[in-house]
Amino acid sequence: AVVSTQSTGSPEGEALFSGAEDSLRVYGWEPARVYDSLCLFWGKVSDLAVQSGQLMGASYQHTNVSVWVVDIAKLKPFNGDLTPLVEPAIPAETPSAPAPKQIH
Repeated sequence: AVVSTQSTGSPEGEALFSGAEDSLRVYGWEPARVYDSLCLFWGKVSDLAVQSGQLMGASYQHTNVSVWVVDIAKLKPFNGDLTPLVEPAIPAETPSAPAPKQIH
């Protein structure tokens, strides 16, 4: 399966926005970290853009086309909270749930 993702940078270059079929993430660097993550089931992301303090995303799923708008001021680090998210650890392989595999 092909995963649809798009990314764009913030206006001042302090973060990278990444949209996938099921999420929006805000990344920082030096050091690398995830500032924010939102669960958005917005379909296949076709484009992301930043304009007037808003992140706009265009997506499609089957015959539906959607445009999404997120107020950047409500996302980390733009809301003043510089605390990065703690990413959950990937669970160890169990007999009922094999570990995820990366496909190249």
